[in-house]
Amino acid sequence: MSDTALNDAASASSGSPAAPVATARYDPKGPTAETMFPHLFSGKAGYSDPFTTLHDHDAPEARTRVELTMKQLSGEIRNKPNWETKMLNPEIVAKWRKEASDAYAVEDDYIVPVTTKMLDYVFAELKEYAKFKQAQGGKIEHAAVDDTFQADGLVSDELRQRLLAGVARLEDVPEHLKDWHPGSDRQVLDLVHPSLFCLVYGRTRHTTKPIVEALGSVGGGEILPVLPLAYEHDFNTSTQCQWLPSEFRVHDDGRVTIESYINNLHPVEHAELYPVLASIFEAFVPMFELTLAAAPDIQHSFIRRVEPGNWYRPLTEEEERAVKQKLRAAKQKRRAAKQKRRAAKKAAMDEDDDKDDDEDEDDDKDDEDDDDDDEDDDEDEDDDEDEDDDEFYNDPEVEFGVFVMPEPGEYKPPRAGDEYPSCNLRGTTLQVIVKLANICLTPENPTYQGGSWHVEGMRNEHIVASGIYYYQQENITESNLDFRQSVSGPWEYQQNDTTGVFRVFGLENRGELNQMLGGIATKDNRCITFPNTMQHRVRSFQLLDPTKPGSRKILVFFLVDPDLRIPSTKHIPPQQRSWYMQEILTTPVFPPAIPPELVQMILDYSDWPMGLEEAKQHRETLMNERKQFVMANNKAVFARECSLCEH
Repeated sequence: MSDTALNDAASASSGSPAAPVATARYDPKGPTAETMFPHLFSGKAGYSDPFTTLHDHDAPEARTRVELTMKQLSGEIRNKPNWETKMLNPEIVAKWRKEASDAYAVEDDYIVPVTTKMLDYVFAELKEYAKFKQAQGGKIEHAAVDDTFQADGLVSDELRQRLLAGVARLEDVPEHLKDWHPGSDRQVLDLVHPSLFCLVYGRTRHTTKPIVEALGSVGGGEILPVLPLAYEHDFNTSTQCQWLPSEFRVHDDGRVTIESYINNLHPVEHAELYPVLASIFEAFVPMFELTLAAAPDIQHSFIRRVEPGNWYRPLTEEEERAVKQKLRAAKQKRRAAKQKRRAAKKAAMDEDDDKDDDEDEDDDKDDEDDDDDDEDDDEDEDDDEDEDDDEFYNDPEVEFGVFVMPEPGEYKPPRAGDEYPSCNLRGTTLQVIVKLANICLTPENPTYQGGSWHVEGMRNEHIVASGIYYYQQENITESNLDFRQSVSGPWEYQQNDTTGVFRVFGLENRGELNQMLGGIATKDNRCITFPNTMQHRVRSFQLLDPTKPGSRKILVFFLVDPDLRIPSTKHIPPQQRSWYMQEILTTPVFPPAIPPELVQMILDYSDWPMGLEEAKQHRETLMNERKQFVMANNKAVFARECSLCEH
């Protein structure tokens, strides 16, 4: 069966076609690594990625805690059902404002108490968000974190049921064949995962011409060369492995067809899933277009709602008098305590005096002590004036001024022509890495502890955005997908003002130079897209009813930079030996008299295609390498040290 026959698209999207995105082509004919993998040596990419060591001025500017609090509040409101309709009711808006004032009344390390100006800005911006959602057809909307988007009910129920039916066949395998993700304590079931049977440099084969029939190409092609580092100490690039994308064609009319096989998804046995995945990706395309729009310039993509400015003001005359009075009272308290200590010390010394000592010696000692006390008192009086000045000018309120938390100005809606930008992916062939996985909880293992902070892939994959479809959730508590962003340090602050910097930005000297941006609720039947320039992690969740099992099922699309081409299943034949085994048993490769067991022995004797155990070994290598990458990436990009130096 031809693979191309499997790729019928679902419904067509509306809209007029536009110019396609320019692409740098992957040329499999080249004899060198530089021509084989131009995406790793050109240094060019149309969209920002996290695979570059950042200097302080490369990252987005730190945002104030006031703004981060506003974003969190805004996201919570947009998580309410039909929030845009309820916004039209003044009574509901008044109720929400009151609830926000009560909920955000106490300052902590992340949020600040909301003010009237903050609420005014948030609700004015919500009106624009409502207009945006309406313009997108009432489904796609801004999520709680800038440059992320969410859509509930974007995938039709009919398409969702087709996905569930197709996935059920992937799930319906004997227990010993289930692929539990390594290290997941049998909680994460991989159905289609790019780490298994990944591209292995020096082992995987490629063809010089595009593959027409995937199964007919198994075992063909030449071995890919071992990949050298693009430059010394390049921790961003793997020299061993790469996830394999598939080719997704976005037609001028918006339809999507899958033009090469999906790694680990058999193109014949699971043929019914290919058009389903194509149709779901078709629904994701407008979300990816919005997410990618800001990606070329991550430094300036975020809206800046609150300018930090100067967060101190000078003291008034009345405030100066109050400070002096406070200092005088404190000094008097200290002096009284000092005199009390002296009196106690003298009394103790008198009590311990030897009664038999010469009376003259006692008198001489008493006279000396009295003289010392008199001298101390004289010195205290002489230093009073200087001490007053020193204490006054060294007082934080006098040195820096009165702290004033920055506040937003008046919200200004975008002018005509300045609406949120977008890019156009129609008329292009995108490279997409596909993943299907289930998180399975049981009464014996009822809690998923959540994930670690990470970005997707390494420089080899050039992933610029991710799309996640939460297509079924049963008997689990609500969870969030959290985000954090590497930021540049605040450059304008008064010397030694570490307290002010923390209160304004939440950044601590020698702490990590990043900010928590908030999270997106991962609801059932919700689609989410986000750029790969931020780290993300899954927040923990557990069984709702601890006596019954529960699960979360996700479909993930990892989008490769549309301006680049990396090795894909268009030129990489399937590596699964089991696929090859099924193919040759149904075709006249061996005489009919040879039993399948002997055919299996012949295949086991050869070193290609790749067996499952070898594929798992390569997966372990890939996972270990990426753990090291995450640590290095944190040190260089996402968890750099915040240094509030003297200046």
